[in-house]
This record gives sequence, structure tokens and C-alpha cells, in this order.
Amino acid sequence: MEFLTDGTWSKRIHSGWAAHSGLVAVRLAAAGFSGPRAVLDGRFGFYRSHLGDDGWDLDVVTRDLGRRWHMRDIALKPYPACHMTHAFIDCAASLRSEHGLAPNAIAAVECFIHPREMPIVCEPRASKLVPQTDYDAKFSLPFSVAAALIDGHVGVGTFTAARLADSALLGLAARVSYSVDPQSPFPRTFPGHVIVRLHDGRTFEAHEASNRGGPDAPLPVAAIVEKFRDNASRALPEGQIRALEKSALGLEGLDDVGALMSLVRRDD
Repeated sequence: MEFLTDGTWSKRIHSGWAAHSGLVAVRLAAAGFSGPRAVLDGRFGFYRSHLGDDGWDLDVVTRDLGRRWHMRDIALKPYPACHMTHAFIDCAASLRSEHGLAPNAIAAVECFIHPREMPIVCEPRASKLVPQTDYDAKFSLPFSVAAALIDGHVGVGTFTAARLADSALLGLAARVSYSVDPQSPFPRTFPGHVIVRLHDGRTFEAHEASNRGGPDAPLPVAAIVEKFRDNASRALPEGQIRALEKSALGLEGLDDVGALMSLVRRDD
């Protein structure tokens, strides 16, 4: 998690590194490489090394195996930023849309957030106000909220080098502060609470109890497809995108997942 200090790229490879390790393990096994059978629950296995000898129940791992698919419980991110900022982005975007807020009319923005989230998206304040890299900006609550108030949305284009140097965006980010929310349900959900104060004295407030895309507020299929199309359009031609979308949406009926995998490849 030290990437939070300087916005470097190590966070980007967490899931990829796990997938890489899985593929290496499969190839080693296929080549006859042996490993301990009780790697999880053995005398020196994963559970005892991390949890000790007591307090864990192995049945939890296999309970409902093959009947309940936890993939359905995974939260999907509508924005390419730290999920702790998402409900705040929604609050800011909704206030902008509902009240027609102009950035230069905004005197101050206050975000109410759980103290355990502050070190990740609010501190150190100086670096969060002026992110040095795109990944730095993705973990900045002031930057993300300011972008939502200016653009009405946050997307891949929000975190380009040009936007990181945008004086209007940085100027509004400097007017975004944060306070402790003693009522926050974090970490059960990732809520957002934003108050916008205008120079003319008017005040507008928005609150989201859960992050959109989580189990309490799942994304509709249309929103997931829209995000896929936007991301895929940066790498694949339109015809391939349509074929990949159709194949993925009909995954349960595929006879061979290889057909889906072939559509992921880019020919260039």
C-alpha cells in the first residue's frame, strides 16, 4: 500500500500478479512439479501461519461450494478511481446536475468521511490537492470531487496529464475539505456526504448511503455494458467489441470458453 505515498504503479499489478502466479502454478504442475497437499490446512499451512491454531473454521471454505457463486457479490466500480471516492463523486455530480452549479460560483466543498478512509484518499493533504501522477489523482478525494463538479462525471480522461495540470480543476480541488463523519457505516458500505457552499451564500447537500456498484446498490447491466464499451473502444474495433459483448453476456451458454478468449486478442 506504500504506492499511496507517491502514486507509483505497484497497485496496478496486484490482481495481474495473482493471475500470473496461478498460471505458473498450473504449468509447473503439468510439468510434474510437486507441492504440499495440505498447503491450506496443514500443520504449517496458510491458515495456521496467518490465523494461528484456533479461531478458524475450514467448513466455511467449502460450504455451498458449487451452489453459491461469490462472483455475484463482487462490487463493480463505475469510476476508474479508488472506490472510497465513488459515493462522493456521485454526490458532486448530482448536485452539479440538479442545481446547475458553475465551478467559479463554488466557495467551498466539505466532504464527510470515515476516519479510516482519510489516510487513503485525503492525506497527506498537500499531495492530494496537487497529484503528481494519474494514480496519485485516482486516490485523491479533492481531485475526484472537483472533477465531478466541473465535468459532471469522472472517467479515464479525468486522469490524463493535461487534467492533472488543469488550473481550474486544481483550483476547485483546493476548496474541497473533509471532516469526520461519526455516522458513517464504513466499511460495511462506502458512503458519501457532500456539502457545497456558494459565494452567494446558498448551500446544497447530497448524501449517498452506499457506493454505487456495491451489493446495496448494484449496477444495472446497461451501465456495466456501457463501461465495457467505453474501455474496449480504446483497444478494439467496433465489430470485435460487439462480438465480445454478445459472447460475454451469453457466457453460460458457451460450449467452449476459448471462443470468448479469442475475441479478447488485439491484432496489431
